[in-house]
Amino acid sequence: MGILNITPDSFSDGDLYLEPPKALEQLYKLISAGADLIDIGAESTRPNATLIDENEEWQRLEPILKEITRNKVQIPLSIDTRKAIIAQKCLEMGVKFINDVSSLEDPQMVKVLAKFPESSIVLTHHRGLPVKSINAKPNLNLMQEIIIFFEEKLRQLKNNANEIILDMGFGFGKGLEENILMLKEINCLQKHFGLPVLIGLSRKRFVKELWPNQNPDWASVVLSAVAVGGGANIIRCHEPHLFAPLKQIWK
Repeated sequence: MGILNITPDSFSDGDLYLEPPKALEQLYKLISAGADLIDIGAESTRPNATLIDENEEWQRLEPILKEITRNKVQIPLSIDTRKAIIAQKCLEMGVKFINDVSSLEDPQMVKVLAKFPESSIVLTHHRGLPVKSINAKPNLNLMQEIIIFFEEKLRQLKNNANEIILDMGFGFGKGLEENILMLKEINCLQKHFGLPVLIGLSRKRFVKELWPNQNPDWASVVLSAVAVGGGANIIRCHEPHLFAPLKQIWK
């Protein structure tokens, strides 16, 4: 899953692809680099980010989605949004995945997804959005916390036919020790739920903390390879070309 941020304030590439021509150019680059699907985000969820309303989010998203449609770009699209009204507009335009980092905090999201049973929903474990601080004391029962969290979300979706994908939420309010613990326990999540697992490690702060003197993109590749060995199914990343050799092994 290649990342396309059309935001002014994302931690890694904010303000680079706000204009539709630049966003479309980057999307083509991600496809050429080997991305199998593209995750487009118009609202940053980095720590202490300023959240935006639905009008501003749609003003960022609509032009690039129209460009993608006009150019008949043939790749599955994911939209990183917390808002049901934005999800509905995007699904109506042919988007396949909704990447809801809030995990159904909008009470209308379940109803919207039910209207599009062929769509997929990514649920993310978090401790509040935007992230305000890192958990000072690591929770040694973190996997139990995550499992309880997802069990509640799955109950909300029990009458829906949508494919469900789980994201453990690396970096979402967790410190280095908790992120390492999650990396070790991906298989636990797989065994408990039997659902696809998405991993988003790319350029996260804990990757830089773990390897402070290394290129964070290459460090992300190494950790993602560990994640896939543990059962992860989808890798969300900024530089898909770095994963090309590993894709042959994973297949």
